[in-house]
Amino acid sequence: MVSTAHPWPPLSFRLSFGLQSAGTKDVDTTFGGVNALYGFGPYFIAGGFQYEAGDADFRNFALASQGSFDTEGNSWQLAMGRSFLLAASGAADVMAPYALFLDLRVEGGRSENDSGNFIDSAGNTFGKQEQDYSNYGTQARLHALVASHGILWQPFVGVGVDRIIDDKHTLVLPAQGAFVGAIVNVDSGETTQWNFDGGLDATLGRFTLGAKGLYGTNGPDDDYGGGLSLAVAIGGE
Repeated sequence: MVSTAHPWPPLSFRLSFGLQSAGTKDVDTTFGGVNALYGFGPYFIAGGFQYEAGDADFRNFALASQGSFDTEGNSWQLAMGRSFLLAASGAADVMAPYALFLDLRVEGGRSENDSGNFIDSAGNTFGKQEQDYSNYGTQARLHALVASHGILWQPFVGVGVDRIIDDKHTLVLPAQGAFVGAIVNVDSGETTQWNFDGGLDATLGRFTLGAKGLYGTNGPDDDYGGGLSLAVAIGGE
């Protein structure tokens, strides 16, 4: 049975890991993170930190060359929201075999990324690039709670929109040949990113195993990926 009045655990921590590809430069990264969620009735507050590292291939059309670079970064996010009961197999505020919720949340955060070891097939090196930006946005997600054979199944699908602000790049170009080197600072301004995700959580006792897929679009820098997670609930029944 599931609670239609308390869809969130009082407190839970989630460890996640997975793979993600992004952008026109064929960036492949492995990520790991930790999230905490505090629920009180239909309301929740969540926060998380994620670290990622990987490599990428790129093409320099101006020089008719191709190459690669390494990348790593981290980000943190804070969110708060509310769940609205859309349907249930029983009356509201009771235990029921299944329930369907609409979750609405607002969120914001900060991300940093460093890229280095740029080199292409023509022998050009491009030094180190640093990027940092902030984001804020909102997300709507449909999620169901279905109790069956002692397991609580939680399928979900969501869509969100984020505003990317204060997006700054610093590129260090080393001296090579007749070029004396330079530091280039670029402010990309503000952009909008749409995010889509879906997955399934399975809860047995205090432990939840989850699988998730995601897709985000921001001009040419679309990203997609997926991962697994393990959550542990603390407190409550």
